[in-house]
Amino acid sequence: MLIATLISFSLAGYVLLLLSSAIYYIGLSNHSVRNFIILGVLVGSFIVFFMNYNDGNNPVKILIFDRLRVEDGDIAGNNRTTFLFKDYFKNFIQKPEVIWGIGSKKYATMTWGGGTAGIKVFIVMHGIIGLLLMLLLYVSYFIQYRSKVGINMLITYFVCYLQNTYPLAEITLIIFITGLAYLKSLHDEQAKQQIAYGT
Repeated sequence: MLIATLISFSLAGYVLLLLSSAIYYIGLSNHSVRNFIILGVLVGSFIVFFMNYNDGNNPVKILIFDRLRVEDGDIAGNNRTTFLFKDYFKNFIQKPEVIWGIGSKKYATMTWGGGTAGIKVFIVMHGIIGLLLMLLLYVSYFIQYRSKVGINMLITYFVCYLQNTYPLAEITLIIFITGLAYLKSLHDEQAKQQIAYGT
């Protein structure tokens, strides 16, 4: 999983990997300060190495770090939507349609001069009500199968949907639900072992 993310050269993948690692090793750990220092050293070493490796002429520098530059007040790698969609969204959020959305069928008939993705696209299609129902669905599953590590999964999923349009896709829901259930079973098993050994 780690190797697959690293060789994907996906900016979103790198960000999600860093976020989930920080939550797990810092936010959910009993040794947060130590892990913060270790993670900081690893990330810092990673950045310094690839910024200078082969004089910066390497895939990580070009495909990841260069996309983090600020251009015209926005991050260069923030290319999930086109300018046409951004202008449409600014007007859309001021209209009554923002409550229920325009629907996926109508959205499919519209052109934006390029690909679009992200939570803004989801809002255009399903509206604020659809967004709230989607969040309620995910939170309700988390409550049912809640665990300490499950918090990491929930937050990572929510951040992922900032640049992903399909949080209700079957494969996405299957992975989330079964993943939470598996993490819950591990959490309960560890709790039983701690009680058995008196720790």
